[in-house]
Amino acid sequence: MRQEIFKLFSDCIPVKGFTRSIIYDLTRKTYYLITNELYDFIRYSEGSTLEEIRNSNLIDSKTLDIYLEFLTQRDLIAWIDIADKDQFPAIDLTWESPYELTSIIIEIDENPYDWTTVSQTFFKDTNTPYVALNFLSLSSIEAIRKILDALQAHPIRGVYLYIPFHKEFTKEVIIELSSNYEKIVHIEVYNSPIPENYQLKQATVATTKKDQIVYGEASERNFHCNISNITEALNYNLFYNRKLILSEKANKNNPAVVDYSNIQRSLENSQLKELWEIKKDDVLVCSDCEYRYMCPDGRIPVKNKRGIWYFNNECHYNPYICKWAHEQNYMTLEDCGVTCSDEIFYINTEQLKNMLTKIYNLE
Repeated sequence: MRQEIFKLFSDCIPVKGFTRSIIYDLTRKTYYLITNELYDFIRYSEGSTLEEIRNSNLIDSKTLDIYLEFLTQRDLIAWIDIADKDQFPAIDLTWESPYELTSIIIEIDENPYDWTTVSQTFFKDTNTPYVALNFLSLSSIEAIRKILDALQAHPIRGVYLYIPFHKEFTKEVIIELSSNYEKIVHIEVYNSPIPENYQLKQATVATTKKDQIVYGEASERNFHCNISNITEALNYNLFYNRKLILSEKANKNNPAVVDYSNIQRSLENSQLKELWEIKKDDVLVCSDCEYRYMCPDGRIPVKNKRGIWYFNNECHYNPYICKWAHEQNYMTLEDCGVTCSDEIFYINTEQLKNMLTKIYNLE
């Protein structure tokens, strides 16, 4: 007699946060926010028959029907013959890359770089596949073309351009650059009077009113739900792993920021290698966040007095109340009962419960 068991598809990864959970749908590159109760149901019920689930008294019949309808409508689960369960192995979540560096951000100001040195080091010796050019100032469009011409000879897979608003940098010029330099995959114009987003043949274009580019900004628009991100985030720092930021001056507080005269030495820096390996699961507060495996957070973690990583500047998202800073009823960590400092990490569960009740009108 055929016995069917409950099976979550292998490319659907449930992740538990402190207050709510999420399912990363890696093939469709989307995600679904769920309750922690639904997360527990999935973990407890997977591999069980419907009869076993109903007899477990884990949840009532009405809630069970709601859960199964939610999961089925989104094509996240299947009922498979128990004899076939070994035909549905878990997805491999290891992360590997053949590149010593996977990307480099180059800050470009009025002072020109020695592009021969930069090109030799990053795009020949390391075969770095992606480069982001952040123009801190721009005197003319020709400055962009000159650099793009210098990069044409290298096997770069993608170029990202971040450019301050300039009267010469019209939509027609953007289209022309994208057409002539097919390695451009993204163009962002900041400090623009008119925000706009559009798609060209191979590049996305965004114009924004913000006055500068923020590296590794925790924002929903920067969340990309895919197998590359989640596997890297499970094992490494999603933003800094195998990345350097080439600037006019090094930053002693951020080992990933180096000046171009110390490129080779920086690759041997033990602090840089340590930063690459600090994943979200190692960091206080982040380890409680449901978004932690697709969040490209560029803040620099520090160790508290107990030797545990934390951030001394707060994120724009509070995972304990599930609110962004721009949303109504947002509260800081301290206001909702969470203390995270060099001295202590403590969650006042009673205060947090009261705040959640107030925010969401819970009874």
